[in-house]
Amino acid sequence: MKGKNIVETVVSNARIVLPDRILTDSLLLICDGGIVGVHPAAGKGSVDSFDSAETIIYDFAGDFVVQGLIDLHVHGCGGADTMDAEPAALDRMAAALLQQGTTAFLATTMSAGSDRIQAALSVGARFQQREDKAEMLGFHMEGPC
Repeated sequence: MKGKNIVETVVSNARIVLPDRILTDSLLLICDGGIVGVHPAAGKGSVDSFDSAETIIYDFAGDFVVQGLIDLHVHGCGGADTMDAEPAALDRMAAALLQQGTTAFLATTMSAGSDRIQAALSVGARFQQREDKAEMLGFHMEGPC
C-alpha cells in the first residue's frame, strides 16, 4: 500500500520499559526477529499507518515489554537439572526459561564428583541451540576444589 510502512509485527498498547523511563503511548516495531523502532502511537506513527496484509498487530492491553533477562546461575528449570547430563534436560530448561522472560543463561553445575561434572559439561558442549528457546551461554561451575 502506497505511503504505508511495512514491518512484520507491531506491538501496541504496551508499557515499554527503557533504561531511563517507561513509554506508554508508543508502538514497538519488529522486523526480521529484532526491534527496528519505537514510534509514537498517535499521528503518523499510528497503528493504521503500519496496517497491511504482511503486518501482525498485537494489542498488549497495558502489559509490559522488557528486554530479555540473562540468568548467570541456573541449576535447573522446567523439571530438569544441569546435572542430569542429558541434552533433553538442557532443552527443557531452555524452553522453560524463555517462557519466564530469560533469553540467555549459564547452566550451573553442583558440587559433585568430577565424573558427574564432566558428564554435564560434555553434554553442554554439544548442546544444539534453537531460536525458540533461551540461549545457553556456557557454564557456571560449582564443584570440588
